[in-house]
Amino acid sequence: MAVDYSKIITDICKDILKLTDMFPYFIIAAVLITCFIYTIFRWHKKLKFVLWCLFIFYIEALLWITFFSREPGSRRAIDMTFLYTWGYTAQEHAFFIENIILFVPFGFMMPCIFRMFRKMPVCVMGGFIFSVMIEVVQYITQRGYSQLDDVVTNTAGALAGWIVWALIAGIIYMIKRVIRILMGNMYSVHSHRNFRRY
Repeated sequence: MAVDYSKIITDICKDILKLTDMFPYFIIAAVLITCFIYTIFRWHKKLKFVLWCLFIFYIEALLWITFFSREPGSRRAIDMTFLYTWGYTAQEHAFFIENIILFVPFGFMMPCIFRMFRKMPVCVMGGFIFSVMIEVVQYITQRGYSQLDDVVTNTAGALAGWIVWALIAGIIYMIKRVIRILMGNMYSVHSHRNFRRY
């Protein structure tokens, strides 16, 4: 059976757009919580403040998707079948891919904020543990099906996010290194010219 990728992409976009109604509340809460944390730890870097705002916004959206958008007691089951949720329809494929996308920000933002998560195994394990926690709470509160596929796809998303972070961090490091080399060469040439004058 041929996979209709255009239908999958359309379904993913529709599901993402459903969240836009909650964005204003997420943003307000993220800013307020970040301001509270900011005053406690007395950060002075504006970039870190922005990163925390984005991270809390992401956590709020994640909790809304996995918990608060669902009625308690509406779903309760355990499925340990690997790749069962891939299904056969474009909608099922879209849900599977969305579970990967859901944790890409986790894998990207955790290394940006916490140094210990800059190690790939730590970041991926963090995504795995966080995903397992979500599945357990979903089962207890009966707000979702506890599925092996969810943990696997979420962990894969965390890995993908870390890879994106590592690539961007590597590019930034190379740019900084080139700039330092160029600045060092310019300083050496300038110093040599001044020395020849005397």
